[in-house]
Order: sequence, then structure tokens, then C-alpha cells
Amino acid sequence: MKRLWQAERSGPKAGFDWSICDGSQLSKRDTDSVANGTHSDTERVSSQSPFKADSELLTVANLFEQWAVYSADKKAANTIKRYRGSFRSFAAFAKSRDARSLTADDVFAWAEMRRDVEGVSARAINKNDLVAVSSVFRWASGRSGGQLLSKNPVTGIALDEPRIVAQRERTFRDDEIRAILSAALTVKHDDHNPTRAASRRWCPWLTAYSGARIAELTNLEKRDIRHEAGIMVMDLRVTKTGELRTVPLHAHLIDQGFLVFVATSAPGPLFYDPKRHRKDSGYSSGVDRGGPISS
Repeated sequence: MKRLWQAERSGPKAGFDWSICDGSQLSKRDTDSVANGTHSDTERVSSQSPFKADSELLTVANLFEQWAVYSADKKAANTIKRYRGSFRSFAAFAKSRDARSLTADDVFAWAEMRRDVEGVSARAINKNDLVAVSSVFRWASGRSGGQLLSKNPVTGIALDEPRIVAQRERTFRDDEIRAILSAALTVKHDDHNPTRAASRRWCPWLTAYSGARIAELTNLEKRDIRHEAGIMVMDLRVTKTGELRTVPLHAHLIDQGFLVFVATSAPGPLFYDPKRHRKDSGYSSGVDRGGPISS
């Protein structure tokens, strides 16, 4: 800086070589490397790389856990649990690769592996696995996810589904309904596992009269059966949408002795024993009980 100041005061005669400022004194090696694009990787950022070379590794497992934390109060617990199952497979496939380096070809290769090696149907992969991965990657490429990814590589990926000819209707037939409900009436108390016997005895009838899902009913607790405005109701706390739903109890359930069963049950879950219950199963307690995904 001192030489520049002196040169400016003294003029060109001061002997300062101004050519160093316009690059004319660059070595031939430097000019050739710039012209040929062979200068060091540390001096440029590759246009092919979606992330900086010195950025922290972001595995598929890490990415999912960040999304799970963000979504804890925004998504239904069962949605997070279902997505976790898909990401376990995807993380095992991607191994230690950075999620930002994954391409559409990688996603498609995983989907094919899921079908051909793990035996999952193309329909299930399209409707469950790819939806899960796309949802998380879309979040990661948006502002809510901090734009961790430059784009969503799952967009447009789908497996061809074979045409399936339905062999019968999707609903139970009348004789099947009668068989299920009749069998439920014959279930006896089991001292070894009373809650399992209770679920077999009451859940078929509860779902028949309420339309509730089995997973919603098996999470009923004693406190959920109560009196309101002159009628008996049950509060379904663990639902697909995550919103509590109150349903009246049909008179036939009361006639069968359901309220007696509830009154004689211990506080807590009516249809499963927490001591026996697997920590990673079902809708339980409305929380995501899945463990961290291994990278």
C-alpha cells in the first residue's frame, strides 16, 4: 500500500510496475491454469457439486431426524412412524453418502431394490415409500428446511404397477361380519393375558358400531369411557388425524356388559398391557416411538 501511495504522488517515473495490477505479470503456469480450468479445487467451487466440499456430511438418516424434530408438532405421530420405516430402508441403501449428492437415478435404483430384493409391491412403494422420501426431501429443499438441498430428486419418480384384477369386493360380506362378531361373543377371560382377550371380545363390536379403526380402539383407556349429556361416550384420543373424536356408545354394547367390563378394569389401557407392549409398535400413545435410523 505504501508503494502504491508513493507511486501515485511521484507519477510513472517513480518506477512502480503497474502491470502487476492488470495481471500481465502472472506466471505462464497461472495463466494456463485459468485458461484451461485446471486450477486447484480449493480455488473454485465445482458447478457440478450441489454442496461445498468442506460442508458437514448430511446423511439420509441425519436428514430424516432433522425433519422428524421439525415435524413433531406438525405431523400425526403415525405419519412420522410410517416415514421412519421407509427411511430405514433408504438410509441402508444410501449408506454414508451425502443426501445432497443423491440423484433421481439413485432414488429409482432404491425403489427397484425395495421391490426386487425386499419384496415390497410397486403400489406400496409408490404410495408409501416414495411419498415419504419425497415429502422429507421437499421440506429440505424449501425455506422451512433451511434449503439443505438444492432440489428434490424424488420428483417424478414412480415404479410401473402391474394391473391387478380384483378377485372380490374390498368390504366384508354379511356372512363374514356375522362370523367375526359371533366369534367375538365366545371369547373367554384369560388370566394370563386379560387385555388381549378383552380386545378380541370387544374391539370387533366397538368398530362395528362406531366405524372407528382398530388401532384407534385398541388405544382406549378406562378414562375414555364416560358420561356426557345423558349418554355414554368414548373418547378416541389416538386417531389418524391426531384430533380427538368423541363417539356415542351403542345401546347394544351396554346390553352386552361393556360398561361392566370397563368398571372392573384397572386404570390405564383397556386392550393392551403396557408391560407387554412393544415400544416401536402401532399408534401407541400418539407419539413416535421409533429409534434413530442408523446411517
